Parts: sequence; structure tokens; C-alpha cells
Amino acid sequence: MKVTFKPSKKEFVFLLVVLGLVLTFLITDIVMLEKGNEPIFCVSFGQYLDGGTKEYYGLGYKIIDYNILDGFDGYKLGTWFMTYNNNL
Repeated sequence: MKVTFKPSKKEFVFLLVVLGLVLTFLITDIVMLEKGNEPIFCVSFGQYLDGGTKEYYGLGYKIIDYNILDGFDGYKLGTWFMTYNNNL
């Protein structure tokens, strides 16, 4: 038995809108980080005692804004499963 999935127009438009929102949120958060501000479409879940590194969770993505004393000062972007690495 062959099972096929063919989305309707409403489902297709819904997926495009959700994808557009996620990309808009992601790009806005990256621009905010590049300007030295905190991302606005993410939730902060903690701060490390290495100089002020913070983790932010967005819609399907994670941002770690590193601020290691005498070390890396920048951000890394990845999935929710990305882990903190203080050896940068």
C-alpha cells in the first residue's frame, strides 16, 4: 500500500507563513547581536560565571552570546541541542 501526502493550499500557505516568521525572528535577533544588543525574539535561560556568557532560545534556534574573560567575545548560532563550550 502506497501512502502519499499532498498538502492543501491552506496547509502550504500556513507553512510558508511560519517559515517566514521564523526567518524574520532569526534575522532580527542576529542583527540585534551584531549591534551589541540582546536579541528580542529569544528567551534567556541563564548566565555563566565566565564573564557573562548568556544562552538564548528562539523558535527552533539557540544563540550563545559568549563573553569570556580574556577569551572569546562573540556569539554562536545553532539548534536547541548546541552546548556551551568555554574552550574557544
